[in-house]
Amino acid sequence: RPALVGHSYGADISLYFALLFPERVHGIVAIEAALPAMIYDRERDDWEGWDY
Repeated sequence: RPALVGHSYGADISLYFALLFPERVHGIVAIEAALPAMIYDRERDDWEGWDY
């Protein structure tokens, strides 16, 4: 499994990919990610599953 590295919009894509396919990603380095609404929506929808 690879670690994804992304800058700006590439970081957004890496984060979204990891949300969709967590079993395929070892880790992420996100540099200056803008975090588009689609990621916020996905996190909000899965709020009950967060483990703090």
